[in-house]
Amino acid sequence: MKYHLKINNDGLAKTNKMAKQKFRPPRRSDCSRVKAYMLYVKVLNKRCNAGGRTFCDAINNKGFTLVELMVALVIFAVGILAVGQLQVTSIRYNSHAQRMSEATMLAQSQMEELMSIDYDTVAAETATTGSYLIKWQVDDDPVAEIKDIAVTVSWDCRGVDKNVSLNCLRSKLD
Repeated sequence: MKYHLKINNDGLAKTNKMAKQKFRPPRRSDCSRVKAYMLYVKVLNKRCNAGGRTFCDAINNKGFTLVELMVALVIFAVGILAVGQLQVTSIRYNSHAQRMSEATMLAQSQMEELMSIDYDTVAAETATTGSYLIKWQVDDDPVAEIKDIAVTVSWDCRGVDKNVSLNCLRSKLD
């Protein structure tokens, strides 16, 4: 493929077609191609100099400006802050779920203990295990010979009282 440039008396290309075409630099050290490329650069430099830019300025704007970098950094920082907030929320909910599971296990354990002792000795009491307060209340119905046992485990979560309750009916026949 040969590259030919026709230059008029002003030193500019005759047609505007050359400005629309993408000129590829030579791949080999072919002397005629290099000369044609240098001539092409010279013509484009003359055209661009009218606007205050050189051909090299027009070609080499492949980098990022400081404003583009700052905008990208702000977007990245907002994304990282959102992920950080997500982590904090996740840790908070995991802690709450762990406390809820521990309280449920304590309530279930106390309920099983109350169901295993003699019917006549089941009575309301309060106990403390770690940071949990365990209360059980026994309502007796002497006619039906049934006891309604309610076990409640309470704990404090950042100033808010949380609790888990289990209810069970126990008959004298059990």
